[in-house]
Amino acid sequence: MLRRLSLFATICLLNLTLFSQNALDNFNAMYTELLSNYVKEGSVNYQGVKTWSKRADLQKYLKAVRKTDLVGLDQQKAFFINAYNALVIESIAEHYPVSSPQGITSFFDKKSHELYGEKSSLNQIEKAGLQEFNDARLHFALVCAAKSCPPIQSALFTENNVNELLDFATMKAVNDNDFISYNSEKNSANISKIFEWYKNDFLVPDKGSSVLDFINLYKTDKIAKDSKVTYKSYDWTLNDQKNAFQNDQDAPAKSLQSFTQSTLLDRGGWEYKFFNATYTQTSGYSDIGVLGDLNERSNFFSSIHQFTYGINPKINVGFDFWYKASRNNGINDSPFEVLKFTNDSISRSGITGIGPKVKFIPFNKLGHLAVQSTFLFPTQENMESRGLNTTYLSNDAYLWITQIMYDFMIGSNFQIFTQVSPWVYFAADPASSSFVSTPVSAFLSYFATPRITVYLQAEYWPNLGNDPIISSYFVQNGVGLKYQIIPNFLEVEASTTKFILGKSVGAGSTYNLGFRLIRLGK
Repeated sequence: MLRRLSLFATICLLNLTLFSQNALDNFNAMYTELLSNYVKEGSVNYQGVKTWSKRADLQKYLKAVRKTDLVGLDQQKAFFINAYNALVIESIAEHYPVSSPQGITSFFDKKSHELYGEKSSLNQIEKAGLQEFNDARLHFALVCAAKSCPPIQSALFTENNVNELLDFATMKAVNDNDFISYNSEKNSANISKIFEWYKNDFLVPDKGSSVLDFINLYKTDKIAKDSKVTYKSYDWTLNDQKNAFQNDQDAPAKSLQSFTQSTLLDRGGWEYKFFNATYTQTSGYSDIGVLGDLNERSNFFSSIHQFTYGINPKINVGFDFWYKASRNNGINDSPFEVLKFTNDSISRSGITGIGPKVKFIPFNKLGHLAVQSTFLFPTQENMESRGLNTTYLSNDAYLWITQIMYDFMIGSNFQIFTQVSPWVYFAADPASSSFVSTPVSAFLSYFATPRITVYLQAEYWPNLGNDPIISSYFVQNGVGLKYQIIPNFLEVEASTTKFILGKSVGAGSTYNLGFRLIRLGK
C-alpha cells in the first residue's frame, strides 16, 4: 500500500512539473502569436486582442508559471518582460475601447493581476522586477500602453536573446527624436519623463554619474554633459491600431473619421462645430397621423455652435450657442427665404439660447458609451410670439438636453452610432408650457476613403404629454456626406432628411451644412 501511495505521489509531482513546464512553453508560444498578429511598429490592435479566441488560454498559462520553473537570470528576466507586457495588453483589451490607460480607474494600482501565484498591481510587479534585476534597460522594454512609452517589441524575449533585445530597445529609444531631442547649438536636451521619474535607476552609485552618461552609452549623437536638460510632456494616448483603415499606410494613427460624438477628446484637445439646418414644410400630419396640405410654406433655420475642450479622456467641458430664424412664405416661395434673417410680420430671427455642457464616460469598461449634458438659457422674451403679429421662433423655456451615446465598429469600414436624448423644457414664462421630448436616433457610417464618410440616419422624436402620453411625434430618415478638407483638422458635412411619419407635426424636409474644426489632443 505504501509503495502504491509513493508511486501515485511521484506521478502527481511529475505531472505537475510537466504541466508547469508546458505552461511556460505554451505561454511563450501564445504570446508569440499575439505579438505576430496584433503588434505592429510599436502599436497594438487591442480590438483584435479583445476578440482573440486564445486570450483566456494565454492568461491561464501565464498564471500557471512558477518562479521555480525559470532557470537562470536571463530566463527569469525574459519571462518578467513578456509577462508584464502581456498583462498590460490584456488589461487594456478587457476595458477596450478606451483612449488612454489613464481613462481606466486605478489601471496601474489595482491588485487584479496574478503572477507567480500572487495578486499584485502592475506598479507592484514592475517595481519588484526593476529591483530584482537592477537593469535600467528594462525601462525600454516594459510597456505602459501609451504613445510616450518606449514601443513594444514585436519579438518574444528569451534567455538567448534578452540582452541583445534590451540593448536594441534602449538604443532605438534614445536615438528617437520623439523620445530624446538634442540641440547641440543651444546646448539643450529635451528628454523623456522616464529619465525624471526613474532617475536613480540610470545612475552608477558612487561614481558621480548622471542620466546623460547612461544615455550617451547608447546614443549615436552624444549629448554634452553640461547641456541644459528639460523633460518632454508625456503623451498618454493609447498606443492603439485604429479599427478604421488599419492596413492603409497613409491613414493617420488617430482618425477624425471615426471620432463620433460618443468619443471624448483627450487632454488639451478641442473641437468647434457649427451645424446649420434649414427645415421647410408645405404639408403636415394631423392629430391622427393623416397627411394634408397646409396651403402655405413655413421655414425654420437653426445654427448651432458648439465648443468642447478635453480636460482628460473621461471628462470634456464646453458651451453651446444657438441662433434661429423662421419665416412663413407663400406656397411657391423658396425655402431659403428664411436666410434673409429679417424681423417683420412674417419672419423672426435672433439668438435663442446659450449655456454650458459637460461630457463624460460613465463606465470604464464602456469607453465608447458617453453622456453629454447641456443646459441652455433662453435669451429672448416671448419667442413663441404669443399676441405678436409675427411667426413662432422657439420655445420660451430653459432647455436641459441629456445625450446618452454609444458607437461601435462593424468590420473596418462601417460604424454604428446610437443615441437616446431626453430634452426637458422648463417653462420660462407663465404662459408657456413645460414638457419632455425623448428622441432616439441611429447613424450607419461607411468610411469610403480615409477622408470621405457616407452615412444613413433614422430618428424617432416623440413629445410627451399627459393625455395622450405621446402628444406628437415624427420619424425622419436621411443621408449625409462628410469630407475632411484638411485631414484630422477641418471637416465639412452635408445632409438632407425627410419627415416620413408623424402626428400633429409638419411633414417637411431638412437641408443641412456643417463644419468642424478639431484638435484631438494628447
